[in-house]
Amino acid sequence: MRQGAPMPAGSGLEGDICSRCYMAHRTKGSLPTKPSPRLRKMLARLQQQGGSQGGDTFVGFKPGPAVAPAQFSLRSCTSAMSLTLQALLLVALAAAGLAQPQQSVPEWLRRAQAADPTLGGARRSLKQAGNTFIPANKGVWENGGPTGIPMIYANLMKDGTVIGWATTYAGPIGGSGRNDQFGTVVWNPLLKNSFQLLPQCGIQDCKNAFCSGQVTTWDNNLLIFGGHGNDKDLTGSRWYNGFTGQVASNRMASGRWYPGVVTLPDGDVLIVGGVAHNGQGGWQALPDRRAEYDNPTYTVFDPRTKMFGPDRNEMRPQLNRAWPIHLFPQLNVLPDGTVAVSAGKTLVNYKRAGDNKFVEAFRYPDRPHPSAWSYPQTGIGMTMPLIPPYNNMWFLASGGSAQERAVPTTPASNWASMIDLAAGAKAQWYPMGPMPYRRLMGDGLYLCDGTIGFFGGAQSGIAGWSKQKQTYRYKDGSTWRCNDKCTDAHDPIYEATIFNPLTGKWSAKGSLAEMMQMRLYHSTAVLLPDCRVMSAGSDVTNGRSAEIYTPPYLLTKRPRPQIVQAPDVMRPGPGQVLAVKYASLDPVDRVLLIRTGAATHSIFFDARALYLTILPTSTPGNLQLQMPPNYNLLPPGMYMLVLLSNQGVPSVGRIISCVPPGV
Repeated sequence: MRQGAPMPAGSGLEGDICSRCYMAHRTKGSLPTKPSPRLRKMLARLQQQGGSQGGDTFVGFKPGPAVAPAQFSLRSCTSAMSLTLQALLLVALAAAGLAQPQQSVPEWLRRAQAADPTLGGARRSLKQAGNTFIPANKGVWENGGPTGIPMIYANLMKDGTVIGWATTYAGPIGGSGRNDQFGTVVWNPLLKNSFQLLPQCGIQDCKNAFCSGQVTTWDNNLLIFGGHGNDKDLTGSRWYNGFTGQVASNRMASGRWYPGVVTLPDGDVLIVGGVAHNGQGGWQALPDRRAEYDNPTYTVFDPRTKMFGPDRNEMRPQLNRAWPIHLFPQLNVLPDGTVAVSAGKTLVNYKRAGDNKFVEAFRYPDRPHPSAWSYPQTGIGMTMPLIPPYNNMWFLASGGSAQERAVPTTPASNWASMIDLAAGAKAQWYPMGPMPYRRLMGDGLYLCDGTIGFFGGAQSGIAGWSKQKQTYRYKDGSTWRCNDKCTDAHDPIYEATIFNPLTGKWSAKGSLAEMMQMRLYHSTAVLLPDCRVMSAGSDVTNGRSAEIYTPPYLLTKRPRPQIVQAPDVMRPGPGQVLAVKYASLDPVDRVLLIRTGAATHSIFFDARALYLTILPTSTPGNLQLQMPPNYNLLPPGMYMLVLLSNQGVPSVGRIISCVPPGV
């Protein structure tokens, strides 16, 4: 029940709601005709309770063997129930053997399966049903101030600042008057017109770390693997301490330009692929030099010892099959601890077989798309937020080039597909397009309401630099002349797009506000702790400023929940509970953890978001949150905790460190 109209304690109304929910579902044939005496006793107990907060709870019913399985949403029945009583109802049903938490089937999948379980039937069903929606408002873009350099890399750190860095520049950085080739800046979203230029070559340690892979750690370090240049820079690794500003380095066994990187459940880092000579990826790669330049191996880095394992070859068959469209392979840790590797069209599952070894478990179907979608035909890949009990992991592959062997005039693709990585070898792709825009080399990230935002990019061309001189005209009428390292992509996209993973729908074209700057090759986007989005970069258009997007969920005029107190560290595991104190005029009914951003080249390294279960021991102002049962679901790192009201309005996020095992 909405605050301001509390339900009288002992009124029996909530118990009546429970009973009516039970009876309504019983008529569907998915529950026994009569509740057991134990369930009757539980429901009677509920009738004696009262509450003042509302919310939504989803329950999956697990009937006996003779009854067909079903899932039932209590949303309509429990809108007037307190969070505690909703949880008690779950306990009552579970105690009677009638319910267990299950992940609700997304609306788009129900539509597809109802039409035809085959891929073609799903495609027809989704097209016929329509796949767009109109947000509550357009959101608002505003000037975020100068960044000093084009932020080709952007990383959200523990204190809420963004570390940005780029390739080498032979001129003054951001008007500083300093001839610094290795610009690294600290940008504070709360101080719109200022940035701090880091001294002594910044994060790159006076070597070119451009085109590397990166992750952030639980203790606020930024790890960088690989680099640019035909020398030792390609074998370099660096780690930057976000607390002290110190930079240290080490060497890998082989050079890696555009490697894939992911944090493993034990805190180690898996580094996959890349090439040993910059520029030798994509269709311009030289086939007769492949054996010399390609690097279809992987290695494992231990952040505790700062040591690398040996290069290994078990992923070579996949990376060879994907070559030459195989750079920046996308890596995802699954709920069972295996790793899914996406390169080109290929998608393969690997299981760990020792500290530094992975072996192929099975191959998923290739992405059903005319072209490979790795660099330079760059699309966007993201896993959707995980929902308790975390049995599924939906992976969205979107956009990229519409045709193979793409050139600067090739149109981008407006198609997207989804696959459940946790479904095993029988997993299938489901079409989720068309998207409102054709999109190449855009940036995708989680938003604070569990939706996915897509920003920037182009509607034609390929990722990469061009030597053709170009003049860019901005929306405000100003121009900039590019004489070298210009773009090979065209038709910039100014409007963001929002994807709802539960409905499978995209925000309609024209339904969201447009940014002022074009964000083409080498752009970045990062979710900020206040749930706004920073968009920056685009070195091909001299993008040395940021824009900030306020999404529709912050413009509803409803109050935001406030996190009053939360721990600085957390860990997963059976029985682990996260205690959070909060204040909110509207009830809080969802809690989300979002991995802090580490973005470059349309890749969001370590991308992960998951909902937490609100336990029945929660009370108004005090949340007891059930942590995931293991590190497979919550690998070590920094996560932003966000509370969502039942009006869909998020709190300001609180960055919490998930410590690795043994810490």
